[in-house]
Amino acid sequence: MESGGSKGESKTTGKRKASDLNQKSPLVFSESLAEFFAENTNIAGFDDPGKSLYSTVRELVENALDSAESIQELPLVEVTIITGPPTPGLQSSRSTLRASARLVRPLGAYSLSGPLAGPSEQPVRPGYLGLQHKAGPASTQLQSKQPCAHIHTIRNIPHIHLHEKIGGNENWHGAEIKVVIDGNWKTYGSKILEYMRQMAVITPYAEFKFRFVAVTPNENGVVEKSYSRLTEEMPPVPVETKYHPSAVDSLHIIQRLIGQTKNQNLLDFLQHEFVNIPKAQAKRLIAKMAPDVTSETQVNSLTLQQIACMNQLFQHTKFDDPSGNCLAPLGDESFCEGIYKVLQPKMVATYTAKSAQVYQGHPFIVEAGVSMGGKCFKQGINIFLFANRVPLLFEQDADVVTTTATKRIKWERYKIFKRQEKIGVFVNIVSTKIPFKGSGMAKAVKTCLEDCCNQLRSLDLKRNMSFYIDQAATACASITEIGRDLNGPDTKVWTKEELVRDFREDCKKVSKYFKVLLCFNNYF
Repeated sequence: MESGGSKGESKTTGKRKASDLNQKSPLVFSESLAEFFAENTNIAGFDDPGKSLYSTVRELVENALDSAESIQELPLVEVTIITGPPTPGLQSSRSTLRASARLVRPLGAYSLSGPLAGPSEQPVRPGYLGLQHKAGPASTQLQSKQPCAHIHTIRNIPHIHLHEKIGGNENWHGAEIKVVIDGNWKTYGSKILEYMRQMAVITPYAEFKFRFVAVTPNENGVVEKSYSRLTEEMPPVPVETKYHPSAVDSLHIIQRLIGQTKNQNLLDFLQHEFVNIPKAQAKRLIAKMAPDVTSETQVNSLTLQQIACMNQLFQHTKFDDPSGNCLAPLGDESFCEGIYKVLQPKMVATYTAKSAQVYQGHPFIVEAGVSMGGKCFKQGINIFLFANRVPLLFEQDADVVTTTATKRIKWERYKIFKRQEKIGVFVNIVSTKIPFKGSGMAKAVKTCLEDCCNQLRSLDLKRNMSFYIDQAATACASITEIGRDLNGPDTKVWTKEELVRDFREDCKKVSKYFKVLLCFNNYF
């Protein structure tokens, strides 16, 4: 994390002398991410007791899911929050959280509490947004002085006080983490419950059990929520990929890659540490960097000025778009299943973009859903926003999804009246970086939502047709009975059930190009 000054210097100026630019790389004054979060708890979501509780639950749940998904095991996540009397060192109440993912490989103390890694320090791997449950312990350590894993904030490494294996006395295996944190259930309890509900929507292959217990002089009570597993089909594991040169937005990324690479000369470095830089293009880039820079130049001898030049060339050179093969969207059927069975709308349609698009060197895929009716929705447009299968409860109102749904979709064109209907809009963006702005992203979201609206319009026509099929079958059956009475017992008689079946088969052939989940049991 760049801070703009060494220890003891001002971190706000960020100014360096011109002579410094010719020094060997890496020349970057930094602090560890653990130290950064210790000084800036608001950025990690730990600036007040309510947010601390919510952010800790998020870290625990998402880390459990990541662990299970990485080995393709169906997750079972249990979260328990116990609020007790104030604990010494805490300003509010004691909140103990328990999260476990069943059938997950044993996790060592270091893997749970290793060095904090920021977005620019992690591999480019879509689908993993959490900090692997490390910001929570760091915050706990500062608040309560009773850490679950003591983190050296300057060196960004854990102090392992005790590492032992114990026999389990319950019929499960996995990982269990307990945290004591200054939390406030009253202010953020509803957000936590909504987060668990939306997580059940976007991860229908997981089972969730949530329990809140209040044991204080002022309140006693239990809140329990559980969401069953809806499908056993899991999305594929996201594939780790290398940086696309257009996605390199800081010198720190290049410096880190230089420090880690096994390719010593510049030509090999450009070809093998980035995607979509062929040999001929790598040579052209090197020729533009500086007169004394060649293909055989050792990358660890590059000055900061030469690295800055490389970064500028990345931003102003046209490269082939990155592939979307590293992305792992949830899929139409699972997304539809989660929306319908958790929120129970009257009807829902989903659509996943067939191919990835690109934003600033990052591939992305948009998955969308539109629902109608249901008790869980308010009148008007209800936005549900997800990024890499993680609910974003605080990112709405100014994001591209809300703007597109409220201002750019002509709902009346699809016989949907947004002032009268209960409309659910669901968008999951899968990417190596989540950009909620830009015309390219807005166009992709609009296209997917319009496809869902087309499906719903078709469904509405089919639903009306179902009514008329029933009426027509009743009338035709009566006519055949009258014909038998007039022409004798040998006359063929068609029952209403036979006619309904035949009419519906004919309708299926007509509508075979439409794919939609029909949310009523007695349909075709």
